[in-house]
Amino acid sequence: GLNCHLQIAESQPYIGECENFDNLEQDYAPDAQAFHEKILDLRAKFHSYASKSKDDLVSLGFPSFTIEDFHDTFMEVLDKIQNRCSREELVTIFNDQGYSDYLVVYLRLLVSGHLQKEADFFECFVEGGRTVKEFCGQEVEPMGKESDHIHITALTAATGVPVRIEYLSRGEGEPINHHDFPEGSTPKIHLLYKPGHYDILYCTRQ
Repeated sequence: GLNCHLQIAESQPYIGECENFDNLEQDYAPDAQAFHEKILDLRAKFHSYASKSKDDLVSLGFPSFTIEDFHDTFMEVLDKIQNRCSREELVTIFNDQGYSDYLVVYLRLLVSGHLQKEADFFECFVEGGRTVKEFCGQEVEPMGKESDHIHITALTAATGVPVRIEYLSRGEGEPINHHDFPEGSTPKIHLLYKPGHYDILYCTRQ
């Protein structure tokens, strides 16, 4: 819950040390032109999606003046990544509450927007007799609310970035279970579910 979230935030950084995105390119031979082009294409596609996402939210009824600052900060960070900022700078940004809160808020708005855009599909997953819009106002947009399957389904669908979440069982000898979002996709991000938050897993190539 929220108390657990606050305890975690106080005891450890939001984001730990990680490798620069450029290292992904350097891991492959210089003549692997197709792979290099795919990396650049992936980065460009997400930047393009994020750039027009504010207009998409406004078309769904979100007030432009309310979301503008969050979108500007989100794009500012993406532009830094696009311009190949250093690993240290990126870690500093993600651990700056002024930045991190704005990034989380905007991602929550993206989730809310997708849920409302696809309300006919998601309404059967909303409990308590609430509409999708009511659910978004109570469980998606406010900070401190935990992200469940419906949030992750919407976020991965909206951004086009597949995610795998690993779940540890408390039973001895039981295997680790995972769930891919969307189902059947090849995940680009791996997360480990822990009460109150998710840890990022960095997978090594075999």
